[in-house]
Amino acid sequence: MTEIDTRSSTPYSNFKLDEATAQAATWTAIKADYIAMYDPQGTSNLVTAENSYETTAQAAWNTYVLALATADHNNQLDQANSQTTSDKAQSAATSQMTYDLSQVENNLQKGSRGLYAYTAQDRTDAGVDPASEDDAAIYEGAVKNAWLTRDSSQSTARLTHVTQLGNDYKAAEQGRAAATRIYQQAIRAAEQTLKDTQTALWATFAKLQTTTYQAEIAGWLTSPESPWHEKAATIAAAQSDRTDDEQDAKAIFETASNDAEFDYKFALEGYRETLRNDRAVASSAKSLVDQQHVEDGESYSE
Repeated sequence: MTEIDTRSSTPYSNFKLDEATAQAATWTAIKADYIAMYDPQGTSNLVTAENSYETTAQAAWNTYVLALATADHNNQLDQANSQTTSDKAQSAATSQMTYDLSQVENNLQKGSRGLYAYTAQDRTDAGVDPASEDDAAIYEGAVKNAWLTRDSSQSTARLTHVTQLGNDYKAAEQGRAAATRIYQQAIRAAEQTLKDTQTALWATFAKLQTTTYQAEIAGWLTSPESPWHEKAATIAAAQSDRTDDEQDAKAIFETASNDAEFDYKFALEGYRETLRNDRAVASSAKSLVDQQHVEDGESYSE
């Protein structure tokens, strides 16, 4: 017998061979379970969980993009309608001024021929003393009043337009903010489901691996071939129990962590939505203040 043969037949070398054989047998026993976790045709495994996440994420993205497009489209329509309404109001103010000026001119011409006498209301509208007999002053005041009325009407139309644009912007931002929140929260929920599934699957597989190996060498406790066999079987039995506890604790911890992360991110998206809406309200209010300063002849806003 050679030296190598002698070394390879020692009790310890026999134990190491048995240990390797048991480990190989364990892998053979659980290999199908491991492969099943990556089977795209399977159910409730790592691949199907990932696919489910991707499907959910894609559906959420499609909904999000459609919601954004709808908000933008509605905003464009609202802006166009507001602009049309403003243009009509300003055009109507100009037309009214043209009519008023023609009336003023007509009254002047008729008055010069003794066909019209200015009334107290004419004088009041012209901004002159109701007792005044100065036709030229009444005429100038009436012309000025027609222009001022036009300017006031157009100013009101512009302010109304800016107010409406602000409302349209707030509505659009509310739609965009809500769409963003819904999308992000859907992604967070899908991520939570994926992580919880992955945690549970790996915990189950870790338990299976430990219990299978423990069962494979359980006979070493009752009839050990060497002290190493007995010690390995004892350790495996203890490890099996400990692994169950550890994996259960790990699963509980990771699931709780996932839940906490989800709650935090879920709430965060709600805060972001509120912040975006608040900014839209502030921006709309500032636009109206700026326009009011413009109408008042100022070039700044406070």
